[in-house]
Amino acid sequence: MSNFRLIFSLLLAILLSGCSGEEKLEILACDLLSATEVAEMDRNPLYYRDDIGGSGACIAINSPNEFVNTGDYFSDSSCSNQISFVQTDFITECQGLLGDNKRFGYADWEHPDPLDTHDSSPWMLSQLSRLRASSVDQTVHHQPYFKRVLLKDFGNGCRLEIDVYKEDINATGLKAAIYYHGGSWNLRDSSTFSHGEISPNFTGRGYVFFAPFYRLAVTDPVAADCEGTMEELIEDTQTAVNWVMSNGADYGADTNQQIVLMGSSAGGHISGLLSLDINNNNIISDTILLYPATDLSFFINNYESGLFYRNQYTSTFNIVRRALGVTAEELMNPDVDLQNRLENISMFNKLEDPTYKNNLTAYPKIHMIGGSRDSLIPPEGYFYLHETMAGRNVPSPPSVYDGSINNIYQQVRNNGTNVGSVLLVGGADHILDLKCFFSDRMRAILTPIVASLSGGGMNF
Repeated sequence: MSNFRLIFSLLLAILLSGCSGEEKLEILACDLLSATEVAEMDRNPLYYRDDIGGSGACIAINSPNEFVNTGDYFSDSSCSNQISFVQTDFITECQGLLGDNKRFGYADWEHPDPLDTHDSSPWMLSQLSRLRASSVDQTVHHQPYFKRVLLKDFGNGCRLEIDVYKEDINATGLKAAIYYHGGSWNLRDSSTFSHGEISPNFTGRGYVFFAPFYRLAVTDPVAADCEGTMEELIEDTQTAVNWVMSNGADYGADTNQQIVLMGSSAGGHISGLLSLDINNNNIISDTILLYPATDLSFFINNYESGLFYRNQYTSTFNIVRRALGVTAEELMNPDVDLQNRLENISMFNKLEDPTYKNNLTAYPKIHMIGGSRDSLIPPEGYFYLHETMAGRNVPSPPSVYDGSINNIYQQVRNNGTNVGSVLLVGGADHILDLKCFFSDRMRAILTPIVASLSGGGMNF
């Protein structure tokens, strides 16, 4: 099945991450979502053994209404592979995310799975996958199962988890995909709705989908035990890659295959760094970056020079400042140590490594998608990064992109090897204006995207 459709469905699957303030209060009420935006989806059946009826038959459970409270469930039709499973509902899962979201992603469950060799929750059906946004790709109909697994215990109360999504719990030989959420490096919030929303678009295409959490750069007292520096956040995300390569087979991943990375906004920055790390050489096949923060050093240097109008990107400057834990004055006039920090978390700096320059084909293709009028992430960085990856001379600083186009603009260049692609959505802001469910504006943006992607412009 074409991966072009995957990109399109992923764009829709991140709708909630753009809502804020009064919008959240208005539309994220879980009972309202349940009543208006939740769709029914097919699912692979689980099974139970009819010991009560005396037949001992292995009986399929095809509907949530058929679940019995025996506690003994099986993932196969011969009732030979017992699993731990709990029934959930949309409102409970939704409220769990919207409650104390600063601690969302902490590996904390009331009833651990006694059948799993990893510290984990029982299997559940992913209720957030039923949001209509996640099923906009009509080729994907199955509601995935998921479980929460301990990724890393820091010993101070911080226990990060990695969520695992599968269409068929029994399936093996699956390709692995890892998705990193956004949130300015310091939020989990409604952006983590995207885990459930995005997952069917992968699990329905033969992937096992991993959604890890990482420490936050800026927290409050309720989550101070899981606060970290920017460098520690990046360490956490590399830990997730290593964990999947070491343990993914326990959840059906074929770790002999290369993996796909994906991230949005701050998660896009992290995914890009991981993709260009020489230690991940030949591990990652493709990376999909949605409106990514391409490079902090590039942004700060050009913010200082006035290339990026300060009144436009002041919010971004302050987000970066808080994430790095420095003052505005320190960031505007970085000393040697801070400049080194910026370079070490720079995608462009990694491109200067001779290993990269001498072996472009060993690195994954990076596909960047963003809005031409993004008020948080300057789109110039997409092209600067892409041209640098392709080995072409790039003006420094590059010419400012004025965001004037109103149609889809797509740029794909190869230079002897496919290094990826850039797709700009004309006139769109951060998260491509895909805010708060369906709108005429959103459909107007996405209709030409479908035509562009199905036309084969992006070569996966």
